[in-house]
Amino acid sequence: MGLTVCGQPVSTLSSCPSDNELILFFGANTPTGLAFRTWAQIKQCLGAKPPIAGVVGASGMPVSGTSVYQDNRLIGLGSSNGGNISFSMAGSTLYNYGTTASFEFNNTTGTISLLFGNEFTTGDAINIDLNQ
Repeated sequence: MGLTVCGQPVSTLSSCPSDNELILFFGANTPTGLAFRTWAQIKQCLGAKPPIAGVVGASGMPVSGTSVYQDNRLIGLGSSNGGNISFSMAGSTLYNYGTTASFEFNNTTGTISLLFGNEFTTGDAINIDLNQ
């Protein structure tokens, strides 16, 4: 049986909450032991950025049949490790470094350019960790 509160089942999130959603903390240093924070407040504390995640062809994602993807959220990515980044696409991990480099990345413009004639394909799942 799953977790219930006041007899009602509690849902599990399968994606990142929106910035205005509340997160309940148990055992907080408050008279009741409970406290709420918005997801936006928690993200600021963590300093973490949510990933770019979606499928090729969806709004804000790479366009099918192209080899170049630009997103301003990618600007500066990899600056703490020499510009080396990786991302997953269609179940594979792609790298811009090493002997298996399969794309070039410009962290000044936030542009990924696939190499060797590869193109983004409609429906391919993409996940780019913005905390690299």
